[in-house]
Amino acid sequence: MPRPWAKLAMLLLFSAAIISGCNLTVAEPTATPTPEPSATTAPTATTAPTETATPEQEAGTPAIGWYGLVTGLPAGSQFDDYLFLLSEGAGSVGIAGADDALEARIVSLRNTNTRAHFWGSLRCDVPDYNGCQLRVQQILADGEGVSEPAAIRGWIGRLYSTSPGAGYDDYFVLLGDRPMRYGIAVPPENDRQGALSLTLAAQRDSGALLSISGDVICGVADANGCQIRLAELAVVEAGQDGGTSGGADGTVSSEPVEGWTGTLVRNGAGAPYTYGFQFWEATRRVGVTSVDATIQGQIAALAGTGRVRVWGILYHNSPATPDDDVIYVSALEAQLPTPAPRTPTPTPIVVACNLPPRLQVGNTGRVSPGPLPNALRSAPGTGGDSIVLGNLPGGTTFTVLQGPICANGYYWWRVDAGGAVGWTAEGRDGVYWLDPLSCNSGLPIRLTPGQQGRVTLFPALSNTVRSQPGRNVGSVVGEIPPGGVFNVLSGPQCGPEGMAWWRVNYNGLIGWTAEGEAGVYWLEPATGGSEAVNDWRGVIVRNDGAMAYPLGFQFWEGMLRVGVTSSDAGILAQLNFLANNPPGVPVHIWGILYPNNPGGEDDVVFVSRIEVEAATPPPPTCTLPPRLSAGYTARVTPGEPNAVRTAPGTGSGSTVQANIPGGTIFRVIEGPRCVDGYNWWRITTGSLTGWTAEGYAGVYWLEPLACGNGLRSRLVPGMQGRVTYDPPNANTVRDRPGDAGTPIGQIPPGGVFTVLDGPQCATGGLTWWRVNYNGLVGWTAEGVPGQYWLEPVS
Repeated sequence: MPRPWAKLAMLLLFSAAIISGCNLTVAEPTATPTPEPSATTAPTATTAPTETATPEQEAGTPAIGWYGLVTGLPAGSQFDDYLFLLSEGAGSVGIAGADDALEARIVSLRNTNTRAHFWGSLRCDVPDYNGCQLRVQQILADGEGVSEPAAIRGWIGRLYSTSPGAGYDDYFVLLGDRPMRYGIAVPPENDRQGALSLTLAAQRDSGALLSISGDVICGVADANGCQIRLAELAVVEAGQDGGTSGGADGTVSSEPVEGWTGTLVRNGAGAPYTYGFQFWEATRRVGVTSVDATIQGQIAALAGTGRVRVWGILYHNSPATPDDDVIYVSALEAQLPTPAPRTPTPTPIVVACNLPPRLQVGNTGRVSPGPLPNALRSAPGTGGDSIVLGNLPGGTTFTVLQGPICANGYYWWRVDAGGAVGWTAEGRDGVYWLDPLSCNSGLPIRLTPGQQGRVTLFPALSNTVRSQPGRNVGSVVGEIPPGGVFNVLSGPQCGPEGMAWWRVNYNGLIGWTAEGEAGVYWLEPATGGSEAVNDWRGVIVRNDGAMAYPLGFQFWEGMLRVGVTSSDAGILAQLNFLANNPPGVPVHIWGILYPNNPGGEDDVVFVSRIEVEAATPPPPTCTLPPRLSAGYTARVTPGEPNAVRTAPGTGSGSTVQANIPGGTIFRVIEGPRCVDGYNWWRITTGSLTGWTAEGYAGVYWLEPLACGNGLRSRLVPGMQGRVTYDPPNANTVRDRPGDAGTPIGQIPPGGVFTVLDGPQCATGGLTWWRVNYNGLVGWTAEGVPGQYWLEPVS
């Protein structure tokens, strides 16, 4: 965030750290006692988990490995920071260390974008952010190693499969007010003959309520960096189909395999399984294995030899990535003789196409990412008159030319993939092999299933949620307000009107909502969490055209400005009035701040309440004594940048031209002028000339440039200087700064040179500059107290 407001904001945040309090409420997971197993209790491993003593907890809800970011609040906030939780939309809570060392660690993580795990206890009866405070007893940041295991018993939750491309196959969501996400795996010592692994895999996306026990370790490569090492599992409440199949989105977790025909192949390096089962009459391939050593040996022996039939159970590990599925084989039969070339025999039986098409002619699409390619054929279908022309690898993009045509149970599209033209299948059995990259609206698609999105904040309009994808299809089931954050469940689906539709979950409201049209996005990827605005004091201003929002909120005690708007027409009219007539009236606002970008001025407050003060206080005075002088050289103090404006002050007549980084050297032209409580100086550096503030509240943001002898510099790199005529002496040029440098030449009185670099303070407190005098490049001293040997060329 550019100064002059940044250093003031840090002072205000330091002051806010002394105050403790909170206003919002969010949810938190609670460990549930072990329930009585139901009649549908699944097989459990007989090896009990090792009970590991956890640190003694304070009163409140225990937190084990909660994952999040420590986030500082802006100037004027009631509290100094909070923990933004990075799982399942669990929100944010206040945070404090159980001792001084832990509190210092929390402060060191603030606003660093460093993800960390936290152990401790949560109480929601204390004054802190969102009405809750996590009192931390242990912290483990990413990359700091692996935590000691913490024993868990009777955790209640559900198991879900991951999105395509994830580095792990499933995760467990702990129920409670704050649903937390953890990776989950079965250690070999807890998995007799693979029984517990099979039971766990069968519950993915089943909707079943599970009770689990084992231990948790963090700092590992799994969901949110933590992993439950499972020892026991029981089904507390079965899903709609008994807990063995059928997820919330209609996908299947497992299904019986009864005499399926195909070939066994050895997969390449990087595949999730060593061996694969290639369906005989389709291009689909899944993993294949067995817990029976004899059958596993048969699989290895028959790989690549010919057609086989298999019996067992197919487990769908990831609905959108079919090559991650696996058949656990219970019986295997070789079919001899082996038929030679794989050419599907045409069948008069018409197979219906049940997977709704998502592509549209004229738009772009891609082959779903993954190791399996899509076959490109000369005609739609898999019959003898359809020749395989080649394969389109995962990730290949194409243009849709024609389709869809239903043949052999697939929807086929004629595509052009970089000059390769032919027909390819969209998918089957609930799994899409092709993804749309745009619809007829022309908007490139920006969301993906599994991520979080939100309704755009400007203009302040809600997005309608419908039961089916399409403007006039199905029924309206609700709305998502501006800034509303949701989870993307599936999509995109190109609707009849040409818009891209996504199936989302907004606080339990599930349905389809459109991404945008006519060059305007209504949805966007979520970039950060919102925070409460509670009685912030400042003025309403009208922003210039370069700002993201027409109206702004200027903090009264600092130069920080954010956008401001409202979904309430009356409040919006009041904001417009206050921005113009009368200007500068202090107000108090309440609402929600949405941080769009870290820079500050693109953030926006949606105001729900506004109060105007009766009288305007007198303008602030300048209490920081000025240290600069016109004609001399100075620099921005190291650290935050300083804003350079077109005029002194922060009002509507002063526009930010640029930000000059900490350490930048400049020449002072004019000043000081006291405006809005700051001493302003007109400066020049490079091609930039404008006004910048010297400091505030006892903190200087600018400093004069001088070495130990106290001679204040008047030169800056890039300008021209010359050797003074009085006294009429030449200036020595040395190969390095200081009297220890070797003389390499001289510049006569009046000799004009270009300043290349500096200043450097050296022996005797002299200020040295690296210059170029007619090709003589080296270091020369500026002077001694009371006498300059070098001066700017006016």
